[in-house]
Formats: sequence, C-alpha cells, structure tokens
Amino acid sequence: MAQINGLLADARGSLKKVDGLLEEAQGAARNARVATTDLGTLRSEVEASLRKVENLVNEVNRKWPLARDTEVKLP
Repeated sequence: MAQINGLLADARGSLKKVDGLLEEAQGAARNARVATTDLGTLRSEVEASLRKVENLVNEVNRKWPLARDTEVKLP
C-alpha cells in the first residue's frame, strides 16, 4: 500500500506540473490572439496613412511648377 500511495503522490505531482504547463500555453495562446487583433488594426492604420501620403504627393506633383513638361517646341 505504501508503494501505491507513493506512486499516486508522484502521479499527482506530475499532473500538477502538466496543469501548470497547460495554463502557460493557454496564456500564450490568449496573448497571440490579442496580438493578431492588434496587428489587423495597425495594418489598417498604416494603409490609411499611406493613402494620405500618396494623395499629398500627388497633390504636390500636380501643383509644383517644375513638375510640368518644360520642353519648348519650335514651329
């Protein structure tokens, strides 16, 4: 009986360690899920900023006097 009780105690200790590892894995999975959500939001913000920059560059190119074709054509 003493040997069986010892084996059961060892098994309980091992199961507690496994439970701890599972909790850590679940925490890591939650963190990854949150990070993925944040990345989606960040990507949307970056794309919006790039569109604004592109519009500004296009506006500057349209208004910049040196950006036009300055070639003089003779008759």
